[in-house]
Amino acid sequence: MSLPSGITIKFGGYVKEQKKSFKALTQLLILGIILTYMVMASLYEGFLDPFIIMFSVPFAFTGVIWAFLLTGTVLNIITFMGMVMLVGIVVNNAIVLLDYVHLLQKRGLSLFEAITEAGRIKIKARFNDYHYHHCWDDTPGLRTGV
Repeated sequence: MSLPSGITIKFGGYVKEQKKSFKALTQLLILGIILTYMVMASLYEGFLDPFIIMFSVPFAFTGVIWAFLLTGTVLNIITFMGMVMLVGIVVNNAIVLLDYVHLLQKRGLSLFEAITEAGRIKIKARFNDYHYHHCWDDTPGLRTGV
């Protein structure tokens, strides 16, 4: 679309507010990741375990990108807040997995055996949680049953 000379298009209103919200949420996300790492570093009294846990966060974002592409979802305020919450869920799952790996190592398993066993057991728990929430914990209008 060609505009006459002297005429410009400027986004305002909702678009302007959305940019401000995205900027604030991006800062919140970065600050949350940094603070989470700092708290874990102090609790674990080291930097390696928190680094391993935080290393799982980028994989969650690649999953989000794939989900957006496959479903045609756009990035908006609600989905951005969901991404912030996803960081907390991913960190929690990584803490549980790493703690179980350490427990299996104390029981005498090698590092490789402990990682594979913990992954096998914990992924089964995640699939069971997903199955329950997907089939029974949705809103009544979306229940499909099993």
